[in-house]
Amino acid sequence: MSGDGPRIFFQLGPVPITETIVVTWIIMIALVIFAVIVTRNLRRVPKGSQHMAEIIVEGVGGYLIDNLMGPGNRHYVPFIGTIMIYVTCSNLIGTVPGFRAPTADLNTDIAIALLVYIVSNAAGIRSKGVIKYVKSFFEPFFLMFPINLVGELAKPVSHAFRLFGNMVGGIFIIGIMFMFVPWVIPSGLSLWFDIAQGMIQAFVFTMLAVAYIAVAK
Repeated sequence: MSGDGPRIFFQLGPVPITETIVVTWIIMIALVIFAVIVTRNLRRVPKGSQHMAEIIVEGVGGYLIDNLMGPGNRHYVPFIGTIMIYVTCSNLIGTVPGFRAPTADLNTDIAIALLVYIVSNAAGIRSKGVIKYVKSFFEPFFLMFPINLVGELAKPVSHAFRLFGNMVGGIFIIGIMFMFVPWVIPSGLSLWFDIAQGMIQAFVFTMLAVAYIAVAK
């Protein structure tokens, strides 16, 4: 996995089809196939892949949603679960030789962060109503409006750059460590670090998404 920008595979008219787009479609197709396999023969007592899928759903719904947003918000499970699964797969695919993590491309991170931003604001408007939601930008007093507005607009930026910076930074750190002390860091340890970092960053990104929606409500 390289720290350089994504390669351009070909042009579709004026639109460049980059490595990020191709790898993203590979991940999407793999997840769709997995979903079809899991739901093809559902059982009351789950086994195999269905059991794994139910663990993910319950983990997102029971741990993240119920604990951070409170009961009655399980309708956010599909959205939050999709983000968690996609970001995790995107982070981990970078450990496969020849693949670059889509989350090491800032465009991907900004796109997901903007989705979270739209959903969180929609949740706030739905929960408080338009007037009360707009009034919240003027709290605790009118002069706080510019600061509250800038803080709100900064959320998707910080959300995206946090993931991007951590992913790209991890690539460079491992590369530098291998350059200076290649005999100290065997390839197995490097792979473990990449996997652990990818899963941790996906969890942090998902937690922040839940927190933003919870705060907006």
